[in-house]
Amino acid sequence: MQKVDIIPVACPTGKNKRLFDIDLHTEGNIQIKCPKCRSIVKVKMHRQEIHTEQIGI
Repeated sequence: MQKVDIIPVACPTGKNKRLFDIDLHTEGNIQIKCPKCRSIVKVKMHRQEIHTEQIGI
């Protein structure tokens, strides 16, 4: 069985430390609403780097 590197993605504004888990090799951009603070979070995944930023409330 192949080992998959999975890391948690946290909300940059709220206290939610685990919005979802993601594989390090995933590429792309998504938007998600934090279930705790209700802010809209943009998640950019590129070359094994993950960047999160708040884009709305």
